[in-house]
Amino acid sequence: MIRRLNLTEGQAYTTAIALTLAVLLTAAGVPAVLRTRTVPARVGVNPLNPRGTQTTGVTPTTTSAALPPSPGVAARPSRPVAAPAPGGATAPGLPPGISGAPAPAPPLLTTTTFARVDHPGAPGGLAVGRDGTVYVTTDNGTAHGDQGPSHVFAFDAKGKQTVDHTIAGQPSEHVRGLTGAALDPVTGHVAVLDPDGARILDIDMISGAQQLLAEIPDLPACLVSLGASPCQQGADDRKPFPVAAAHDARGDLFVTDPTQDTVWRLRRGDQVPEVWYQTPYFAAGDGPYGLAVSDDAVEFTVGTTFDPSAPAAGGLYRVTVNADGTAGALTLAALFARGDEPGPLAVGSSGTAYVVLRSTGAIVAIAPGGAESWRISPPGEGPIPLDTPSALALTLGQLLVANEGAGADPAHWAVLAVAVNDGARQ
Repeated sequence: MIRRLNLTEGQAYTTAIALTLAVLLTAAGVPAVLRTRTVPARVGVNPLNPRGTQTTGVTPTTTSAALPPSPGVAARPSRPVAAPAPGGATAPGLPPGISGAPAPAPPLLTTTTFARVDHPGAPGGLAVGRDGTVYVTTDNGTAHGDQGPSHVFAFDAKGKQTVDHTIAGQPSEHVRGLTGAALDPVTGHVAVLDPDGARILDIDMISGAQQLLAEIPDLPACLVSLGASPCQQGADDRKPFPVAAAHDARGDLFVTDPTQDTVWRLRRGDQVPEVWYQTPYFAAGDGPYGLAVSDDAVEFTVGTTFDPSAPAAGGLYRVTVNADGTAGALTLAALFARGDEPGPLAVGSSGTAYVVLRSTGAIVAIAPGGAESWRISPPGEGPIPLDTPSALALTLGQLLVANEGAGADPAHWAVLAVAVNDGARQ
């Protein structure tokens, strides 16, 4: 046989061994080529803290620490997180023209300093452009920071200050400065809120030109001024106090007004905002505060409600946007404990909501199902202590925090960055 096949004795032995192995592997059902096998993730393990250990200032929430969902709490829809860009393509979160993968991310919940905020200090509002530019307002006045005019700063994606514009028209002894900030998707200008004057201002960040967009109306109390429309829910007549602002894709601007328990909408081109959402549930003078707007819903925090699902407590609410732009159904997305006073809000592409608790200054992450995922309590573990966070915004892999510094310490005036597995909602 060996001669007939023209094989040497060594080649014959090698061929026989190979044939024997092939027969055995086939009989055992083992493929000749091994492929990579995906190992399913373990359910119930916190990826931030798999061993269950705790560190100072940062608390991954366990089952016992999470608030039990109220019967009236409905899960918010989650959105998939965008996959990293392939090598050579522009990576998400990088300015146009910069290619390659982003730098390795720090461990989750690591807090670093994105930028320090100069005088007059007390950063109050945040907005982020698609190119990574970060816009910061100063909430300075007799209550915080330096007295004098407020400023709007711009920082590039690396935290370097590039623009500084001074606001005109504020009273010399104004108590607050500028609170909310929102980037107009159509013009690229920044809308800022001046609560003392109840003004909405448009700032051209290139030229510094300032324009008055609108003033928030002072509504009469519904139970006092019977028949007035629109009016402020309840019997108390409180002055307007705009806090947070956000645009929708059309460029309409939404504004929260917690003292008048109202969410306003300023349509593009209009000069007078309209009442977009009110309910008797929010008539305690600590109404809609933090704000996040998407194509199909407006989400906001409320410090204290009369909602039967959250009596005398705070909540994260979601109002659907109807096809004609009007407000639809109200849903309680997350329930907070009494006294938490949920305030500033950001919602990521994952559907996770990030909320500041004004009572303690803590930052909590709320999963789409309504449960708390983790919490960072002051002073945190960063190089600058977490001190009175006043606004939140998201970039790829980072939760930006405006650190107002209620202790009037200029060393605390900063924008902090918390490493998160999330990004801005598009």
